[in-house]
Amino acid sequence: MSRCAIACVLTLYTILSLLLGTGGAGAQGSGRNLDPAAMADAIDRYVASEMRAARIPGMALGIIYDGRVAYVRGYGVADGTGRPVTPQTPFALGSVSKSFTALAIMQLVEEGKIDLDAPARTYLPAFRLADPAVSERVTVRHLLNQVSGISTYAGEDAFAADPRATTNDLIAGMATLAPRGRVGETYQYSNLNYIVLGAIVEAASGQTYGEYVRERIYAPLGMTHSHVTYADAQADGMADGHQSFFGFPLVKQEPFRAASVATGHLVSSAEDMSRYLLMWLNEGTLDGATLISPEGVRALQTPASRVTSYVSYAMGWYSNPDASVVWHGGSTYAFHSSIKLLRGPDLGVVALYNLSDDMVHSVLGEGWMIPDGVMSILYGEAPPRTGFVGTGRVYWLLDAAALLAVIGLAVAVVRLPRWREAWRWSRRRWTMVAGLVALHVLLPAAILLGVQARASWRVVLAGVPDFGMLLLFVAAALVVIGVAKAAMAAGATGTQMNADER
Repeated sequence: MSRCAIACVLTLYTILSLLLGTGGAGAQGSGRNLDPAAMADAIDRYVASEMRAARIPGMALGIIYDGRVAYVRGYGVADGTGRPVTPQTPFALGSVSKSFTALAIMQLVEEGKIDLDAPARTYLPAFRLADPAVSERVTVRHLLNQVSGISTYAGEDAFAADPRATTNDLIAGMATLAPRGRVGETYQYSNLNYIVLGAIVEAASGQTYGEYVRERIYAPLGMTHSHVTYADAQADGMADGHQSFFGFPLVKQEPFRAASVATGHLVSSAEDMSRYLLMWLNEGTLDGATLISPEGVRALQTPASRVTSYVSYAMGWYSNPDASVVWHGGSTYAFHSSIKLLRGPDLGVVALYNLSDDMVHSVLGEGWMIPDGVMSILYGEAPPRTGFVGTGRVYWLLDAAALLAVIGLAVAVVRLPRWREAWRWSRRRWTMVAGLVALHVLLPAAILLGVQARASWRVVLAGVPDFGMLLLFVAAALVVIGVAKAAMAAGATGTQMNADER
């Protein structure tokens, strides 16, 4: 699924990075040259190759090194007019927005307005889960570290909520959520954690979340092409988002969900995000503006919640064991983003894409591992061989399977008269009944309930509309064909009984 598996996707992303020789593994490489300008041609060739392989219409790249923004460039097109992507082109950040929310919380902690270990209800009395006792135990730190007991499933469903829903609506809806896992112990990446944190920022600061980010983060960093609404971003030339539809990128006019801005709907450009990453590498300061103390930076990026044996979640960042490598990825239903910081050489990379296709690309690696590939090039190493099979081939297989499913249903419809005759003359009708139930009752139920168990159909149809609609069509068609078969069987049986009576 597109967003219901984001934690698994990011974990796999990291494992692939480590296995394929990225993330600073080549720090001792003999060809090391961390100056991006000297490696510009190799970087541009690599990015262009990955974009072709992953069918990405447009993207922007920023590289931070040696205490400066060393390289920033746009690639491909921003919209259907052929307008080129530039370093100033705004893109939706997806879950990279969480690092901004965590930063806002820590700023307020350093001002004495928030206590990380205070219950969330201290600042947000409306916050409650189905279990009142658990509601009282969930702290601000638990929300930041993704160990609140709120499930990934619930968070994905909230992210796909009606665009007209407010933050208060989403928080009120949490009152029926049963906690999953032990508070403070069980890691579950959930968008709802950061939706609640955005509300806490508002309660503690007395400002709306958007006002706070504009005044306390964007403005001090000089992020002039960064926005807190899509409307403002579109007026500034925001790229058109795309969603993969059976492997082909189609423009998607994604609605802005104001209730989810703190968890995944901030907007920025590669140029601005490069300055943002530079602030983190400069221990919270940039061009004389201090957003957070060095201690606050370390607190936000210190590993806290175990994801795998190597990967942990900190606060709005993923981290390796010693926090020498920290990163985050993000997706909306039409955009994707990735940021990564490597401490020691103080190297940072941001990549922004106007395509979302987590179902295939995040597993194959093509396109989405560009930050790792760029770091490999700078270390004089070959970039990771992403795409074990290849995006194109995988979609050929998936599309072929979809076509075969449709053809199979069409054949079943055409063969309905034969099925009626087979029923009429069969002496082992119980086997046909068993087949009818299995194929036309149990299989559709398995499709509908099996998908629903992993992600709500609202999430599936928003994130993977092509295969989501196909599955619904297959399930519905199987039921309709089954009803037709049952009616034919009843009719044939009735006719035969009348004949026998005569």
